[in-house]
Amino acid sequence: MPEQAKRRVENANDVRVAKAKALVKLLESDLPIGAEMAGKIGDLLSQGMPQAGSATEAQFYVRAGRAKDRVVLNAHIIDLDVDVIDANAATIGKIARGADVDRASLETRDGIVRFKRGAVFAFHAFYNDELLPAARERITTERQDELWAVIEQETVPLMLLGADEITISLPRAFEELGLVPMAVAHLQTSARCRVAVTHTGKTEPGARGHERAMKAAESPHKLQEDNEALMRALDDVVEFLPEGDHDYACKLRHKIEHLYTSTDERGQLGIRDVSGKRVRNLMQLRERATKLIQKATANARR
Repeated sequence: MPEQAKRRVENANDVRVAKAKALVKLLESDLPIGAEMAGKIGDLLSQGMPQAGSATEAQFYVRAGRAKDRVVLNAHIIDLDVDVIDANAATIGKIARGADVDRASLETRDGIVRFKRGAVFAFHAFYNDELLPAARERITTERQDELWAVIEQETVPLMLLGADEITISLPRAFEELGLVPMAVAHLQTSARCRVAVTHTGKTEPGARGHERAMKAAESPHKLQEDNEALMRALDDVVEFLPEGDHDYACKLRHKIEHLYTSTDERGQLGIRDVSGKRVRNLMQLRERATKLIQKATANARR
């Protein structure tokens, strides 16, 4: 791709990236969000972040309707419902100590909204600062010039924000370039998400394909929920393991909690690790974790 065209692609996002970074910093801080900044947030969301259950959801499906052969990252924010319960409990405590009911309730809601919006803006910044540059570099080094046009058309990620889900649709080019694990790792670490990767078909209508891909993530999410429950059980007793077992348990936990699922358009499910490599011994990993839990539980009873 000519240097002039590359610069045009990169410069097209400069303003949006700068705005996103500023909003990320604000949302991560404890500063109040004024009316002017709230308007800016709304503007950015309306441009690049449709929300499920609102009028902006149509923006996602309009754009998805023109997009086929996609990789869909179905990210579920882990324990957001627990955050809501904890926040509500804290609010009740504030009200009991004499806080204004309306103000305390608003602060509770703001905390949850702040986390979700922060995750959205952080992905926008990651997409522009890390994922797109990595794609451009690999296209250049691997001489896949046919992918330049795809990247030029995809300077803003296609995303949908739900109650506790973030759906991200990427061109298949990112998978061909080996960059899906990088995007998954960002969602796992920065947004506390479990991720199920699914695919739309090459010929299936775009909106229908995305609906099917999102539906296909439900069963894989259940599998990952089981893994999370096992890791919580291990966390509860890991302190009762001897040093060698304790270290191994921590490494095992890290490996399992960074797994993700990938389901192709034919419905074939695979488990993958943080590097994107297929994992074929999940049952053995779970068995090892179970044995460690049993050993730690026995030690705790002594």
